[in-house]
Amino acid sequence: MKISHHVVPELSRVPLGITTLMFAIAFISLAPGKSMALEIDCDSDFVSVVGAEIRVAQNGDDDTENLSCALNEATRLGVQKVKLERGEYLVSSTVEVGGFRGQFEGVTRDSTTIVVADQAFECAADGSGGAAFAFALGAPSVKFMRFEVADPCLPSAFAFAVLAFTSDPADCSRRILFGSVDRVDIIRDGNGRYLTSAVYIERAPGCPADLPPLGTFTLNRSDIQGFLWGLYTSMGGGAPVDVNFNSFTRNEHAAFITNAKQNTTVTGNDITYGEVVDPLWGFNSGIAVASNEGGRDGNRAVVHDNRFFDAGLSSVETEGVLVFALTRRIKQSVYVTSNRFEMNGGSANKGVGVYDVDAGAIQNNQFVGASEDAIAIGPFFSPANVEGWAISGNTFSAYEGTMSDIRLLEGTIDSYVGPQDAIVVAPEGNFIAEQ
Repeated sequence: MKISHHVVPELSRVPLGITTLMFAIAFISLAPGKSMALEIDCDSDFVSVVGAEIRVAQNGDDDTENLSCALNEATRLGVQKVKLERGEYLVSSTVEVGGFRGQFEGVTRDSTTIVVADQAFECAADGSGGAAFAFALGAPSVKFMRFEVADPCLPSAFAFAVLAFTSDPADCSRRILFGSVDRVDIIRDGNGRYLTSAVYIERAPGCPADLPPLGTFTLNRSDIQGFLWGLYTSMGGGAPVDVNFNSFTRNEHAAFITNAKQNTTVTGNDITYGEVVDPLWGFNSGIAVASNEGGRDGNRAVVHDNRFFDAGLSSVETEGVLVFALTRRIKQSVYVTSNRFEMNGGSANKGVGVYDVDAGAIQNNQFVGASEDAIAIGPFFSPANVEGWAISGNTFSAYEGTMSDIRLLEGTIDSYVGPQDAIVVAPEGNFIAEQ
């Protein structure tokens, strides 16, 4: 590299007046507030270019078109920030954005609010029209704002997501995305009984199950309330998915990881579950790791250092961490470590429930309160044995189980329960240390 050796001497030969003029032109073209190089085809009364970002002001009515235009023009021009002002914005149809690489942000989540209109979206079974914002591919980051939603779907609704992140609906082979939701409130206060997600990460509607989205995703320091799934994720290729320092309340499932082959870390979250009296799917959970016939080998989930609080309001079985395989046994690794589970009575409730999944670890957790079992592992949907679990270092001194502290169901084999002063119920074929 000879730039430093030749360019500086060459520049020194340029007359001083011309050199000064060159730097002045460069400075003016890059100065904040100047938009000489960018022209956007949006409503100039509400959408403008300021420096290196596109800004959107609320129009006092329906802001869908302006938000859509700003995000898609930013994608076309390579602008990396679309900024909303303080105030309230209304969205009444899906804002579809393909390939946006940048930040979509408000001022703060207390001052910038997007309201999702009631009974305005089709929410069809094929996924069409079932999202407020649908980001395909790219690297979209949603930050510093609040979403409010009640009952957005028209009658005969199937599913709706506030923020959807997917592969390319026009070309299923294009499926790499790097998404994030950071310091965002997503709050639902509605009565409609259909599949709702605050944040939804999945292949695009119409794409085959063997082409899941790839890339990475982060959900950080956000507050999610009132959904069937707070977070629904089904990525592939070992995609890193980080769920860190969030608050989840009033959701049937705070996070639902399904048919995934991703590397998920759930850390530092405050998760309240068991609040939905009559859940749509018939059960409640904090974190669920699930699979069916579309399940993929190689999924990994680490649930570490979270607080789980069972509100005790549900009329059905509830687990803080639920790991299960419905139809096809797959190979996956699940580690539940150093969490606090605050149990609240329910006769069928458990802190950790594992069904038809082999080989994981439940270690160094603290269980307080009362329920049926703190930990239950074994076959449920399948007659095949469950094996290879390690349970050690957990604390039960402030917990009372109506059945046990740790229960290995019939059909559980080759699992280890270490010394931890627990009441253990287990069949033969497992190693149970003296308690």
